Amino acid sequence: LFEVEDLSVASPATVSRAGMIYMDVDELGWEPYVESWLNSTFLTDAENAAEMRSFHAGLFAKYVKPVLAEKANKCAEPVPVPEVCAVRTLTRLYDA
Repeated sequence: LFEVEDLSVASPATVSRAGMIYMDVDELGWEPYVESWLNSTFLTDAENAAEMRSFHAGLFAKYVKPVLAEKANKCAEPVPVPEVCAVRTLTRLYDA
């Protein structure tokens, strides 16, 4: 098992030796991260976990996309924050 936080600085040789496929976050978007977060936060063996995952997925779909679009169009950021990082921060605040 080979796991790192960020493969964007790994050489192609390192990636190929470990037998990994690197996918850029810009190609994936933030939705897979949220799906993974929902699955780990609302565990499948917990009571009403499926209902909670579905409820929160609906909230993300309804509110996060428009807020990110508004941020991109109308906000000036001194330090630009990628969408996936903004969503990760939101999930970490939610967990706190």
